[in-house]
Amino acid sequence: MAEAPVPFRLVREVGSGTSGRVWQAVLVRDLPGAPAGAQVAVKIAHEHLAGDPLAAAQLEEEARAGSAIDDPAVVRVLASGTSAPAGGGGRWLAMRWIGGPTLRQLLDDAGGALAEPRVRSILARAAQGLAALHGAGWMHGDIKPENIRLDERGDAVLLDLGFARRLDASTAHGRRPGSIAYLSPEMARGEAGDAAADVFALGVVGWELATGVHPFLRAAATLSSVSDSRNPLFDSLGSSGAVARAALEKPTADRVLAAIVAARCPPPSRLVPQVAPFFDRVVLDALEREPERRPSAAELARRLADGEAGAWWRTTLDFQAAAGRSASAEAESRALVPLVGRETALERLEECWEESRSGLRLALVLGGPGMGKSRLVSEFAARLRARLEPPLYLYARCRDSEEARAAQPVLRLLERFLRLPSGARPGAREREELERLVPPRVAEALLHLLGAESAQDSPMAAPVALAAWLAALSRARPLLLHLDDAHRADPDTLEALRLHAQDAAQAPGLLVLGLRGDGEDGSSPPREGPLARLAAQLPHVALGLAPLSEDDVLLLVKRVFHHASPRLRLANTLWQRSRGNPGLVVELLRGLVSRGEARPHPDGGGLELSAAPESLPLPKSLRKAIEDSYKVLPAPDRAWLRRLAVVGGRIEVEFLLRCFPGTSRSDLDALLARFVRLGWLVTGGARYRFSRPALREALYRTLSKEQRERLHSAAAAALRQ
Repeated sequence: MAEAPVPFRLVREVGSGTSGRVWQAVLVRDLPGAPAGAQVAVKIAHEHLAGDPLAAAQLEEEARAGSAIDDPAVVRVLASGTSAPAGGGGRWLAMRWIGGPTLRQLLDDAGGALAEPRVRSILARAAQGLAALHGAGWMHGDIKPENIRLDERGDAVLLDLGFARRLDASTAHGRRPGSIAYLSPEMARGEAGDAAADVFALGVVGWELATGVHPFLRAAATLSSVSDSRNPLFDSLGSSGAVARAALEKPTADRVLAAIVAARCPPPSRLVPQVAPFFDRVVLDALEREPERRPSAAELARRLADGEAGAWWRTTLDFQAAAGRSASAEAESRALVPLVGRETALERLEECWEESRSGLRLALVLGGPGMGKSRLVSEFAARLRARLEPPLYLYARCRDSEEARAAQPVLRLLERFLRLPSGARPGAREREELERLVPPRVAEALLHLLGAESAQDSPMAAPVALAAWLAALSRARPLLLHLDDAHRADPDTLEALRLHAQDAAQAPGLLVLGLRGDGEDGSSPPREGPLARLAAQLPHVALGLAPLSEDDVLLLVKRVFHHASPRLRLANTLWQRSRGNPGLVVELLRGLVSRGEARPHPDGGGLELSAAPESLPLPKSLRKAIEDSYKVLPAPDRAWLRRLAVVGGRIEVEFLLRCFPGTSRSDLDALLARFVRLGWLVTGGARYRFSRPALREALYRTLSKEQRERLHSAAAAALRQ
């Protein structure tokens, strides 16, 4: 008996994938759940797949999955058949019409990250849809921004069940995976994957929505173009759905697959400082490398719906506090050497933060080279960001080797607030964001400062405009500003801080300045000059960092080394060799690791020592210790570290390839990863940076005048490209 005529009239084609074309259509007769006249989406198989049994089975599987789920967060299959209109392959699916934009279109329209509240809402709804699919025994198999669309209410709906399969199926043999860029680590290794793979893919989508950047494509594309669906990367990585064999053979795919298998990415807040610690943790849990460590889709939806007030987040905070752990937002909290001997300073900073609720406060963190000023403030910031109401944390460093523009450190604070790569010119998005915060005249001046080589012809003096922005930011939400190496600050930077202190004296916030003060050890507050006048202008506290005690070093050794190691002797030797200087301790331990004399113990309980503690070298100074660590490296590694010392704040793969051509991307990726492993670099957003300021400073001082000029010229030429 002939099949009844199709129940729809095609209106227009709206998309095409590997298995068929999708049309907007109108029903000509009633279907269950949709009356005649309703709009529907109709997927019609390609003609060339008419005789393909695998394609037929996959379309039938899609029909079964779509009709088995009755949840508003999953597209509903209303009917299916085999007698398609002319031009089709004979098979069709009629589905609920979802007319809003896809998440990819949202990202393209936004030109970058979406607002966090919107991201949370989208993810919660998408997780709800996944939970419904998984609860009914199905895996989606191709979660990505193109396959999540907003309905007329603005709620997210999961689309395209063309890669769906039963979770109880013994194998996925014959089934193609979804897009490479959204595979889970286990699927990237060739395994079938299950519900946890969908959760991982949704975690990738959440990271991308919150930052505007794909977490695992950052190594293969520039920051400014990764989120653009027109980027060739997305074409080569199968963004249309299926993984073509040719795509898998491309070097780009190999790099991305390797990054996915490793499943290492920083929290979104590293790239967008406004992102809350709660969201950081939610996304990173979904991106766990091992499937069993990821939350279920239902649990993910519950966490997002409950937010910071939920039981899961409160339990997480309680655990972190009980274990003495800091939030995951700061790279320093994952350093080789734990923070010890600074409990009193941390408590005083926290007291200062509480006092700052009634008005702006100043904290001066003072100490000589290697005393851990930056590390202390990073730990403090990580603790604040783990609170129920975290502040906005912005950080910059004053440098005396490369600053040519007025108030450059405060401009870097502004760039980070706007998620604008250093040196990139602002556009419409940045203008709109600034004009929501400050008057148009101030916004115009700030945009000019960001886009110009100098402050000349600016409609407003740089310190005045920057201070107005800081004051507006302070009034909008609690603000933690950290300016490191402030003893190197230029006059315009200090004037911007003075005006900020004057304009925002009653606004809640804390300004932390890391600097070397007066006296031989640099731990006494400056008694005269602009910094002393700034301190006199605000309620402040001065924290001088002293060397670590022998008990502090012993505690550090107990936390780092396995109990089978001679920890007491090692601690005593470290303390004597370092004279209690934390920076020297780090360099001595780095030397042990780089020489292979300290390696992870087989049972995972810390490092084991294979050399006698007494054989540790006796460094003359922190600079000398760094130089010794540098000298044992191979000559090519030393050459690259010299280059990185000049590049400084622009340690990113694309920029380095432009600066210093002749090295392949894969070799450079491996080199930077090795520097991270050895403790020279840490990751930060889409870039790398030196793990401590002293490392870069010591390396920079080894360069001759000719070397500096040559390397600076190469960097300047790359910036002009």
